[in-house]
Amino acid sequence: MPLITGTNISPLMPDMSSGHDDPQYVWRDDLRKILGKVTCDFWQLNEGDVTFCFPHDPSTPSPPSAPSPVATLVVSLLYKLPDRTSKRVKRFRLALGKACCEYLNNQRGTTNAKVEVKVELCDPDDVTLVG
Repeated sequence: MPLITGTNISPLMPDMSSGHDDPQYVWRDDLRKILGKVTCDFWQLNEGDVTFCFPHDPSTPSPPSAPSPVATLVVSLLYKLPDRTSKRVKRFRLALGKACCEYLNNQRGTTNAKVEVKVELCDPDDVTLVG
């Protein structure tokens, strides 16, 4: 079950159409859906197989008061499997980064969002599922 952690991402444009009172939830829900779809489609996973963490960092600047930071996505707990070659992982990083860039540009009304993506494959024997 891959875990996608996103940092240096801030809720820049409140959108209350989702029914949430807090813009923090809006961007997290939207980004979770987008990145989850890319991940599940790419690796043929089920929707519930991907976990997300977007920790809040109050020091992350929010435009228009400051330039947008480079967003970072780290995918961990993605098992090493024969079909997960370095070439395929690279294509996945690109797909995930492009999806995140597109979302951020749409949210911010910009064209210059930057996203760095790191994928850390792990040995399934190094993971224990409890419960």
